[in-house]
Formats: sequence, C-alpha cells, structure tokens
Amino acid sequence: MDALIVDDEKYVRALIRHLIDWQALGIKIVGEASDGIQALQMIERYEPEIVIIDVKMPRLSGLEVIRITYESNRNTKFLVISGHKNFEYAQAAIKYRVENYLVKPIAKDELYSNIMAMQRRIREEATLQEGKDLTGDVGASEMRKEKLLMQLLQKNSMQAPTFLSLEHINEIYGTSFYKGFFNLMAIQMTPIDKLDAAQKRIILTQVATYCKTKEFRLQERICVQKSTGVYLLINYDHEGDYEETAEMILEYLDKKFNKYCRFSICISQETRCLSEIIPKEVETAIMHRVDLPRQQMIRCGSYPVSEKPFQVNIDSIYQAIEIVNAEAIEDWFLNAKSRITSAETSLRDVHETFEKIDEKLNETLLSLYGDESDSIPYSDDLKSVIFIARTRPELASLMQARILQKVDDYYDFAGKRDYHRIRQAKDYITKHYADNISLQDVATVAMMSPNYFSTLFGKVEGCSYNGYLTKYRMNKAKDLLRNKSIRIADISEMVGYVDAKYFSQVFRKTIGITPSEYRRLY
Repeated sequence: MDALIVDDEKYVRALIRHLIDWQALGIKIVGEASDGIQALQMIERYEPEIVIIDVKMPRLSGLEVIRITYESNRNTKFLVISGHKNFEYAQAAIKYRVENYLVKPIAKDELYSNIMAMQRRIREEATLQEGKDLTGDVGASEMRKEKLLMQLLQKNSMQAPTFLSLEHINEIYGTSFYKGFFNLMAIQMTPIDKLDAAQKRIILTQVATYCKTKEFRLQERICVQKSTGVYLLINYDHEGDYEETAEMILEYLDKKFNKYCRFSICISQETRCLSEIIPKEVETAIMHRVDLPRQQMIRCGSYPVSEKPFQVNIDSIYQAIEIVNAEAIEDWFLNAKSRITSAETSLRDVHETFEKIDEKLNETLLSLYGDESDSIPYSDDLKSVIFIARTRPELASLMQARILQKVDDYYDFAGKRDYHRIRQAKDYITKHYADNISLQDVATVAMMSPNYFSTLFGKVEGCSYNGYLTKYRMNKAKDLLRNKSIRIADISEMVGYVDAKYFSQVFRKTIGITPSEYRRLY
C-alpha cells in the first residue's frame, strides 16, 4: 500500500514521515509534495491509496486537490490535516469522502489510529471490488472494471486474473464479456505545439470520456486514462469489428483537437481469448510509431522490426551524468544520433538504453540533492515523454531535452545552495577569525570537500580563502589599533596571530605600513 504526504511546511512533512513506523504497517511513502499542483502530479504518477494533506496549500488548495481527484474517479483516500482556523475547510472536504481530519499539532496515537482505520476501509473496498459484495453503484462498478484493465496492463507482474473463466471475471468485476473477439488499443497523442502537463491531462480526459460514453457496436468496453495515453479494451461479435471503433475514435479526435495535437491508435493482435491479450504488443506498436509518422492506425506486426543492436558507449554518458556535465551529455547524443535515427537500429534497444540512462540520472541526482531531495522538480514518467515522438530524430531530441532539463534544474539548485553555503562559511569566519581556523575547518562547516570549497569560494568572492581571511583579520586589527590602550602584541592574538612579529609582517604586506605606523597616523 502506498501513501503520499502533502504539506507546504517541510518540518510537518518530516514529522508525519517519522511519527509512526509506516513500514511496520505495510505502507510505503512514495513521495512528498509541497504544493497542490505538485500533489496532483504525484497522485497521477504514483496512484497512492492514501494521501495525508494539509488544507491550506500554495498554488492549489488541499480542498481543490481532493475535489479534482474525487471527480477523476480515483480510488484515493484522503486524511486532512489543518490548523484550528481551517476547521471549516476540513469539514467541507467530507463531501468528497475524506476519511477524517487531524488538527495540528499532530499526535502520534491519533495519526496511527486514523491510518489503521483507512487501511481497514481500503481492504473492505478491495473485497467489494473483487466480487464478494456486488451491490455497489454505477461508479463502483466502473472502478471494478478499470481495475481489471489496470491489472491486465501490468500482466508482466502476474497480477492479471486472465486465467479465470469469462463467467468468473464477469462476476468479480461486473463486466459483460462473452465469447466473441477481444482487442486492446492505446490512443496516443502527439502535440502540434508545446502543451503543459495540465493541458495534456485535460485533452486525454476528454478522449477517455468519449471512449467510455460513445455508442460503439461492442459487447463490452473498459477504458482507463494514463499519463502516456488512453487504453481501451473491447469485446465484440465479428472479426475485424475493432477497425470500425478505431476509425470512429480517430474521426472524432481529428475534428475536435486538430488545432492542438494529432492522434494515432496502436492496436494489439485480435484474439478470441481475453487471456491472450498481450499489452507488450501495444507498447511495441507505440514504439514503432516513429517509423510510421503518417500512419494513424498502427496494428501489431504491421511494421518492420529492426533487430540491429543499438551499439553505443553507455559508460561515457554515465560518466557525464555522474559529474553533471551538460556539454558531455550533448556530445554523447550527437555521436549516438545517427544510430538512433537509423531505421536498422532496434527501437526496443533504444528504449531500453534510454530507460537505463534515465534511471542512472535519477540515482545521481538523488545523491547530489542529498537531504534536500524534496527540491528535485517533478518530471513526467519517461514513457509519457518519449512515447509522444513521431520520428526517430524527435525521439532522440525528446530524450536529450529531458536529461538536459534535469541537469539545468540541478545547476539552478546547486547555484542557490552553494551561495548559501559560502555565506555560511563567511558567517563562521566572522565569529571565529580569532581562532586558528583552517580551510578544512570552514569547508566542513559549509558541507563541501576542501578542494571544491576552495574553488567555489574563489569563484564567488573573487579571492582565495586565505586571502579573504587575512583581509578580514587586518580590517579588524585596524579597528583595534585605533584604541591606543591595547598593546599591539595583544591585538595580534585578538585577530588570530600568536606571533606578533609575523602579524606585523602580514599587516605591512596587506596594508602597506606597519601596525605602529598605522597607529600613529590614525
């Protein structure tokens, strides 16, 4: 069971994460969101069963997140947290089937008991959906059907119950399958101009609504919307009837969305048995859209499959990623582009290589961001990015752009973080300049290696660490020398020099005159 924590205050998110033993409850915290928009994106990406959410949130309120999720028919359970002043907001969320609310400060026992109650409710509903109580409403019936298709799409993990008879499946999931023909379709969108995630989601929602409500000559249909497209499982009487359904869908989409995007439908092998539906066939058809850019209906096996291995030096891009070198990443894609765009290169190999690169990048960034991993910007699932490509050059460009965007995001983050750490180092010098502080000491305070700190300090301040420390000490010495009651030997110790003679030499080298001369002048 998965859970998501949503609160704009970092310490509250950390408190919720550590207040109870989630692992002992069999719950995995899949992520944290700091605002409403990010929460919606992560709900779509991870599909958590449980969301703990604050009502008052930046960009989009918690109540709006709950409403949008509720109206999209997701079977997500919300536990609302709020301050006393937001109590009315928490009450308003009850109409969206919110499980309960907690008033800050959050108590361990109260959080634990609420999560336990939510787990029981989720298990009870799962029992209902598996057919042990078939008295649900139309919405519950649709959710049971969608669960079947989602399990079918995850068939490689052996979760799809297609070993059951059609009668048993109909009883459990509320479907109306019978012994005709079956087919699985994926409706894929390619934007004409750049669309943001919200615009894509709106269009795909309208596509899914049409596929669910349009009168087709079908015995049964199940439709689910994912970030990569809309999936439609159909059952019909006569061989080849799926073509009429696909043509009607394409005609509708071309008329309604032709200003914004183009669509294609990728289709599995037609079969007489539900258990013979293979989702991988649809995924393979989606991959091969890049070799059929003008074709709108792409049937499994209707395209040449290239088998030439995608031979590239993957270690070189791994190295570029490890040191976050954007120029080296661009060079790698420049060298690899001819192989990616060659019709002879296996698309399966290309996609698998991209998945490995994306995984390596995510691992590297996670280690670089360290304790501030919640600063990593949200990015769409890899497939939802590269599956929209309609040509091989576009496939290469989309993947390169995805990696470089993540690198740019890290540069922005690192620049702000490093500036903050240099400021921390300067604050430390201000407080400890009279002590024997080394570059190693200050680098440790700034949480950097000595070499990196030395380089970065010089870049930010325009001088070396030793030069900055010496100048700071000499300025302090100048202030003290104006007080003629303090001995020069004592001033030497007060600014960090045990040897008064050496102090005088450094002072003369830095200021141009000796401490005694400076005192006479000022």
